[in-house]
Amino acid sequence: MNKRGQIQISFGMIISIIIVGVTVAVASYLIYQFLSFKDCSTIGLYYDSLQKQVTSVYRGQGTENYPFSGQVPSSVQYVCFGDLSLSPLLADKARYDYFKENIKSGKNAFLYPQPTSCGASYLNKNIQYITTDQFFCVPVKDGKVGVKLSKGLYDPLVKLTK
Repeated sequence: MNKRGQIQISFGMIISIIIVGVTVAVASYLIYQFLSFKDCSTIGLYYDSLQKQVTSVYRGQGTENYPFSGQVPSSVQYVCFGDLSLSPLLADKARYDYFKENIKSGKNAFLYPQPTSCGASYLNKNIQYITTDQFFCVPVKDGKVGVKLSKGLYDPLVKLTK
């Protein structure tokens, strides 16, 4: 008597295993995309709230300093402000050179390092009604970035400072 072990798996069982594998792969991909979308939406919300605060200060009559703090993704280390035609602060020269080489002009707010999961329209913005004396970068602390907004009674634009 010759006994051999045989594994008999039906065709339906093989198809079921393949379907489960594909489902797990697609679910993993969708979770990854959702998490990267979260970072992009956080960036968009930061720029939107900054623009709203700048517009409010721009239209206001006061001559005070207004602190602004917003949240950015953890992958961002610096948020930089200023026209690329301005001279940078010495500490921010490397980031300035990076943006000068890689970014089209017309923007005045930049993220460093640039998250790769978001499109260019999320990463660099032109914030209306602002001016700066120099190109400068603000470090991210605990996922938050703070800048000061100020506008004198006769100033035409809102000035951003560290």
